[in-house]
Amino acid sequence: MAAAKRCGSCTPCAPPAHSTATCTGGQCGFVCNATYHECSGQCASNSSTDACGSSCTACTPPANAAATCDGTSCDFSCDPEYARSGASCVLAGTWTAQTSGVPVGAYLMGVWGSGSGDVYAVGENGTILHRVQ
Repeated sequence: MAAAKRCGSCTPCAPPAHSTATCTGGQCGFVCNATYHECSGQCASNSSTDACGSSCTACTPPANAAATCDGTSCDFSCDPEYARSGASCVLAGTWTAQTSGVPVGAYLMGVWGSGSGDVYAVGENGTILHRVQ
């Protein structure tokens, strides 16, 4: 494989943006520049949330978040005043039900946390609440 502006029968090679033209066996091709990867004949930035990783997946963030891409997979970062709670962003400092159908007035029986900003409370009927700061 050699870098080429022309290839085969003097056909001009026109690589996409952010790439270098190649010529292999008389056929034009291209190699994406460092920090870019190939997606459908184009070179996308490794941090592009529109074409993340080798599968060129569009990243979709949850509500109150911005999509991110680390070069291989999608993720998200929560907006200011919101905190990550699993796969969502919740208003910081509020309790969020982690189970559906939490009965009003359910007794809470235990509390656990990894710190003051990440606390779980559990109770009767499978009640689980989570508070993030």
